[in-house]
Amino acid sequence: MHTLYHKADLAANVPDGPAKGTKACMEGRPGERGFSLIELLLAGAIAAIATTVLVILAHHMARATRALDLRLQGSSAARTLLDRLESDSQTAWAVWVPVLDVTGAGNRDGHEVDFFAQDASHRRYAWAYRFDAAAHEVTRYAYAAGIAPFSGVTYRPIDAFSATTSPASAIGNPASAIYDPLFASVRVGAYAYDYGTTFGATGGNAITRVRVVTAGIDLATLLASATAPSHFTVVVRYTPPPSPLGTPPPTPLPLAIFGP
Repeated sequence: MHTLYHKADLAANVPDGPAKGTKACMEGRPGERGFSLIELLLAGAIAAIATTVLVILAHHMARATRALDLRLQGSSAARTLLDRLESDSQTAWAVWVPVLDVTGAGNRDGHEVDFFAQDASHRRYAWAYRFDAAAHEVTRYAYAAGIAPFSGVTYRPIDAFSATTSPASAIGNPASAIYDPLFASVRVGAYAYDYGTTFGATGGNAITRVRVVTAGIDLATLLASATAPSHFTVVVRYTPPPSPLGTPPPTPLPLAIFGP
């Protein structure tokens, strides 16, 4: 037992390698070597390239996500706006593109479309949808004679908005903005009616085309007032005159006689 312990003590006291700080320790073990400067630079360059690629991918993903979000918002806003315009035209007495918008600015580019109606108390009123190119939005305004326009609901983001009014007779003209092949052979007369308002409400059967562009989505709709006539038929004389409607004589009901 004493011999075994003595051998264990000798084995424990045997150094595993050169002492720290000595030249032999700094040179390392035979067959081992460190990284060269070129290898370190190459590894750093690869890591930098990989990091740059990851950052670029993350940036593109974030931009794509934002673009998709804007496209969804724009599509929703545009479709909601067109639905509202179509709904308003079904109750309006007139739909027209005014010479001046609600702010008094020129409206030659058709950035505003107006609607006119009258309530049960014969009070006339109007409302408008005006596009602000700088703000990328369309705002609804309400106004009347002697009442300044005041803003209401806003639709955004909208990149472009334009309205043009054409006579109903142009619906069969291929060069017209409101051309529809379905009515290519139809001949429709053009009728206009001035309601005599201070803001120039013009009724009749004119058709207004509204175009909305947002986030790469291009939509358009045709608007006509609820009172727009397509044509008039005036009967002056029937040729030949219609036969008079014969009315059959009434059939007497049987009488029931009750006696005592």
